[in-house]
Amino acid sequence: MMNMKFAFAVFLMVAFINTEVEGKSKADKKAAGEEIERLVAIGQSNDVEMERISKQKDSLDSQLQRMNAKRDSIKAQITRILDDNLPIKRISSRRDYSFSEDEKEMIPKCCPWVIWCCIG
Repeated sequence: MMNMKFAFAVFLMVAFINTEVEGKSKADKKAAGEEIERLVAIGQSNDVEMERISKQKDSLDSQLQRMNAKRDSIKAQITRILDDNLPIKRISSRRDYSFSEDEKEMIPKCCPWVIWCCIG
């Protein structure tokens, strides 16, 4: 009789534990499902945000190309003006330093290409 009661008690404990585990399992499944839904929603909002950022990047890339073209155009204009107004004579060797006074006035004190260090 004692073994029967003990066996019945063990049976009830196992049944209770199984019910509890199944209950937790269902709750865990529900929580996992909710977590998956939340993560999917976050992923979808990230996709929308990445699409928006991609469009902004494309717009900024085209703006950058236009600005680079403007900069190159301005550099070309400055170079043309400097070449027209301040011609730079190339010195082939150190012995070629015999300039007339007029030529010395034509040679700028600072090489105009130094300007590119400041603006380029």
